[in-house]
Formats: sequence, structure tokens, C-alpha cells
Amino acid sequence: ILLIGVADGVGGLAFGDVASKIALTTFSTNLIQGLMMHYRGAKIFDRPPDAEDDLVVYRIAKESIDKANEAVRGVVRKAGTTLTAALVAGGAAYVINVGDSRAYLVSYDEVRQNQGKIYQITRDHSVPWRDFENELKKINWSEIDMKKFFEWKRSYLENHPSSHVIWNVVGYYGVVGYIDIHKLFLYEGDRLILATDGLTDMVNDYEILEIVKDEKDCEGAVEALVKKANEKGGKDNITVAILDVI
Repeated sequence: ILLIGVADGVGGLAFGDVASKIALTTFSTNLIQGLMMHYRGAKIFDRPPDAEDDLVVYRIAKESIDKANEAVRGVVRKAGTTLTAALVAGGAAYVINVGDSRAYLVSYDEVRQNQGKIYQITRDHSVPWRDFENELKKINWSEIDMKKFFEWKRSYLENHPSSHVIWNVVGYYGVVGYIDIHKLFLYEGDRLILATDGLTDMVNDYEILEIVKDEKDCEGAVEALVKKANEKGGKDNITVAILDVI
């Protein structure tokens, strides 16, 4: 079992760095402890997780987010943070998200023997994302150039009149309004990427894919992504975590 996560304090609110650390620590501790208590020392997910496991993870993840929310508000009431995490076990990943940090899956292409496609697993809990989803309905996907699409997507969200206005965070609003939890199965050669908007505001999805394809190890990929974001402006803190599936 493995847990990775990123958290990003909300800009414009005080003590975002404190809120992000409290949220991630509290969430991680409660999630792992909750799973250990439920499975009572048995090997957790020594097999692919089934529907019953899904319900357990969903319940404990929600409880852990709520406890993280309480912990943040108990220390810095007017602060907030995003939180995106991936619980990996038994050949599957549960991706948990609050806010506008993101999780991506870069899938392995067996024919070309490289990472072939990139998928954004999470959705941003933001005002620009709501409008972006409406714009998607107007697209003729049979004629789309995906390289241009990914840059348009990045630019649209970054330059939206309400850019970075998020409606769901851990902390600030009193309660967490919504928790996204996605289950996906992982295969050898896949890469799971978690990143704050310091990366995705600067580097579009196509560029992320190309960089990840060029780097053989996670450390090199993280360094290359951070470097690219800084070269393109680096307006915000950049946090990236990458998991290789082997």
C-alpha cells in the first residue's frame, strides 16, 4: 500500500503553507490508521480491491478529509488548501481530490513501447472549470488538434476573469462541499502524476506528456517539469509527485 499527495494553500488567504501541511498530515495519518483498524492487521489489498473495498476506502477517505478540515480550522480558521492524493494498492489507485490541484494518468503504449496518452483524472473545483466544461460541449472532437486543444485549455483556465477562484477547499468554507474519489486500475509502465496549479498554469497537458515520455525515472521527470514551469514564468509554488508503476 502506498499513499502520495500534494496540497496547495489558497492564494489570497493567510497561512496557506500552514494549512497545506496540517491538511496533508492529518488526512494521511487518519486514512492509513482507518484502513489499518478496519482490516485489523491483515494484508491490505493483497489482491485487486473489490466493490466492498471501494466502500471502505470511500468512507474512510471522506472521514479523513473531514478531520483534515477540522484540524485546519482549529489552527488557522481563515486559511484553506487544496488536497489531491492517490492511495495505491492491489494494482489499483483511489484518487481523492478537493480543490484545483490535479492528478493525471500517463498510460503506457505497448505498441510504441512508451507512455502514449495523458488523462486528467480529477476536475478543478473552480469557477473557470465550470465554464470550461460548458465550452467543451461546443467542440467538434472529430476535427480537434489535441496539441492545440491542450494549450487552449491551459490558456482558457489561466486567463479566465475568475482565474483561481475555487469553490471547494479544505478549511476556509467551514465544511468541505464535495470530495472527488476516482478508482482506476494501473498497469506496468503507467505513471501517476499529482501536481499543484503552479505546474498546470504554466505547462499544458501535451507538454507534460512529452516531458514525462522523455524522462526515464520519476526524479528526472519531476525536475524537468518544474524547470519547464519556471522557464514559462513560474508564477506560483510548484509541487509535483510522480509514481512509476512497475
